[in-house]
Amino acid sequence: MSDKLNNIEEKITAYIDGNLTPEESKEFELIIQTDNDIYNRYQMELAVKSLLKSKIKNRETPQYIYQNIHNAVNEEFESKLKKVQPVSSLKNLNVSRPQLNQKKYFYFFASTFAVLIILFIAINFNKTDVNIPPDKDMVERSIQIFDQINAGDIQIQFKTNNASDLEKFFKEKCDYEVFVPDVKDATLLGGVYNEMNGLKAVHFVHQIDNQLIYTLQLKKKDVVDKENPGIMLAGPLKDEILEGKNWFPCIKKHPDNVMIWQKDDVVCTSVSKLNNDVIHTTLTNFKQK
Repeated sequence: MSDKLNNIEEKITAYIDGNLTPEESKEFELIIQTDNDIYNRYQMELAVKSLLKSKIKNRETPQYIYQNIHNAVNEEFESKLKKVQPVSSLKNLNVSRPQLNQKKYFYFFASTFAVLIILFIAINFNKTDVNIPPDKDMVERSIQIFDQINAGDIQIQFKTNNASDLEKFFKEKCDYEVFVPDVKDATLLGGVYNEMNGLKAVHFVHQIDNQLIYTLQLKKKDVVDKENPGIMLAGPLKDEILEGKNWFPCIKKHPDNVMIWQKDDVVCTSVSKLNNDVIHTTLTNFKQK
């Protein structure tokens, strides 16, 4: 059982770090969509890594903290040594202490030091943007809108099958370069423009067979801006966008699938009941011009 658990933990780490092959990634995504325990472990490690990555570099640890930790480790080290050596032999400690004990205590206190550092970070940097309110979370909002479009509660504002015409409609209203994929394997139904939390938002819908692919598009600068009070991506997703990653799934406990992608100045979330691979393939198989 422990070997299996270790293997799962290694898979989670490899997936988050992007060290799995495309086939292994697909297999792992199926697992976390069906296994609540593994999904929760994945979310926990993702949140911790995001916290460390986004917060450690933003604030320098005061020198007195390092000194306090250093002093605490030294005191604990001396205390442990007193327990394993007779008081009368303390003067000869450097000569008589076995090499094995040196290694053992080195690893023990190195681990203790690491735990203290992590605890310090967790206490001092507990404010993170991983838990964004649903009304400001780009993924959550796109899922909500997709459900409303599917239910017929939101009607398409500008109906057209022509991607260029839809782009022109949006460009008259937006202050960024809108991109509407002109694809072979799906029919463009049209789009909607509105403002969401003060941001100019573009929405468009494609249809393949009887299934819809809805896309929310926003200006990248707005989505990744720390000070932006409007719509944003959760910490780990924002980091991936900033690192240049493109076309990656957002794993959420929801029946709909979400792919996140970027193009020049925009960031998009595409939602569908179709598989993530189908969303990706459909929206990147462009017509020949």
